[in-house]
Amino acid sequence: MLTFYLFSGSDVYNNTYAGLNTNKTFKDLELHPGTRYYITVTAINSIHRRRTAHSDGFVIDTDNPVEGIVFNTKNHVDERGQSARETFNISWHGFIDHSSGVKSYHVALIDVETMQTPVNFVYVALKTMHTFKNASLSHGHKYIGLVKAEDAAGHFSKIIHSTPKLIDLSPPTGYTCARHSLSYDKELSISTYTVTEFSSLFTKNVPYTIIGVLSNVNTDVSIRIGRLNSPLALIRNHNGTSAFKYEFTLPGDFKDIFYLEFDVKHIQTNISVGLFECMDITETRDGVVIVSQVSKSTFIVSVNVFDPESGIKRVK
Repeated sequence: MLTFYLFSGSDVYNNTYAGLNTNKTFKDLELHPGTRYYITVTAINSIHRRRTAHSDGFVIDTDNPVEGIVFNTKNHVDERGQSARETFNISWHGFIDHSSGVKSYHVALIDVETMQTPVNFVYVALKTMHTFKNASLSHGHKYIGLVKAEDAAGHFSKIIHSTPKLIDLSPPTGYTCARHSLSYDKELSISTYTVTEFSSLFTKNVPYTIIGVLSNVNTDVSIRIGRLNSPLALIRNHNGTSAFKYEFTLPGDFKDIFYLEFDVKHIQTNISVGLFECMDITETRDGVVIVSQVSKSTFIVSVNVFDPESGIKRVK
């Protein structure tokens, strides 16, 4: 016959008689964060035979989990946009808790345009990827995924958000420009390798055209805009001069600088360059592919297409 229980803890709490109670609350303790503690229970019967058992250890955790990184795809990379309306994927890694460990994650999806509150988080256990289904995402809006980690002690990490991703439900479109306006021009006279700088205020998604005329056909020309560095093909005119043309759009409203590099073959060369802004743009499917012959075996193919939402990724 069992007569009483004896709770003991040699470092923190002295042996305590508990009678036949099967639970015990320890009060006025001075427990240290990050330290693991154990409980020992000894059962003693009427003839003083005893059996001792030990609890699993527990850690005093007073810290929040450390936040990680959140991505706007399921593959731990970021993308600028997507064409799906009903689903949105996020993934994450790097959330840790040094004391009691991460117990679960909670995720949410919000529209950057509206930033609705309160935010409704979804429990996803210990998964590190989640798909929001039946999301009814809005065209032209940007969305971010939110993640917070919870540890075994009930503490939450800071809420971390992904990079915004644009919802683009429309395909790229072709265009023609009926009227251009001269924004900037420059005259050069050079005989050696020269780099010249052009600075202008550009408007988002407006087509711009750079046109140049050279008196010397034996010149190599290239353009540099940001990280783009591209050679430009020269077309020989009937009057003995040569010309180049480059069309582009930019993803935002900002002042930018582009550079033209002229590699002249030791001949005095006069160059006239102009930057033109399209003032009358028409969306169309016709006449957007322009082919120009440079030589007997070389053609230049220009495709006038743009995408106001997410931009052009590649042209096939």
